[in-house]
Amino acid sequence: MRMPKTTVPLLAAFVVVLFAGLAVALLTGSALAGDQWLVVNPSDLRWTPCGDAPLWDVCGRVALRGDRAKEASDHFMQFPKGFAFPRHWHDHPENIVVISGSVVISHDDGGEDVISPGGYLRIPAKVAHWGKCPDGCVFYLGLVGADSYYEGK
Repeated sequence: MRMPKTTVPLLAAFVVVLFAGLAVALLTGSALAGDQWLVVNPSDLRWTPCGDAPLWDVCGRVALRGDRAKEASDHFMQFPKGFAFPRHWHDHPENIVVISGSVVISHDDGGEDVISPGGYLRIPAKVAHWGKCPDGCVFYLGLVGADSYYEGK
């Protein structure tokens, strides 16, 4: 039986998410409070809009674990072709694993990185960054603490 093209990258991403969660547990010395076993297969994904119009209503989010307003959380994010992220930063680090498409991220020191499928990016806390998904993209987003979002300088 042949698997759909999108299934293989999603399954690979689940493996990466598993190891990312293990790394967080090892780095913090323990699992998150109330942590439970979680299995999410591609057929279980329920995409919801990322946020409000006019910018954030075109992207999709699947909340995998945690309440992003209060604690560390895990998500799948999906953005359309040509989507551009404004310059912003967060109070806590972000971990990103690209599943499909590519993500181009820029930061204040003049650097620009292209993260391709299977690639990993860690954005430290309070580091301003912006980017785009030239051909559309899907990525895993691990928020290390409660989500925050600040635009501007």
